[in-house]
Amino acid sequence: MAIEADSSIFEAAFEQRVAVVTPSTLYATLKLIEQLWRYERQSENVVKLIDRASKLHDKMVDFVKAFEEVGSRLDQAQTAYGTALDRIKSGRGNVINQIATLGVLAGKTKKELPKYLVDDAEIQNQHEISDKND
Repeated sequence: MAIEADSSIFEAAFEQRVAVVTPSTLYATLKLIEQLWRYERQSENVVKLIDRASKLHDKMVDFVKAFEEVGSRLDQAQTAYGTALDRIKSGRGNVINQIATLGVLAGKTKKELPKYLVDDAEIQNQHEISDKND
């Protein structure tokens, strides 16, 4: 073979980034190249996975912040609901009792206030009266 006669051929090929193979080393060389390409594809996939994981993490952080804001707004809405309900059913001459009385006086109403509201407003009214008498 030429390489056996002149070893500089191998060195010149190596400097040109050419691999010299023989029939006996060809299969092993091809398998090595296949493995290197597989590792290269896996490395590219790892980079893509890391990028995707980073983006998913950021999306999840944004979602959690928005979800916490929803919870906060629900709490605010619940507080506002409680305040508004207290304003119409509390105190002497509260709105619920007045509306219920008007309904009784009118005689012919098509709709009724929910019984629990009327009962609760009456209890609140009784407490107000008893507190003033004490």
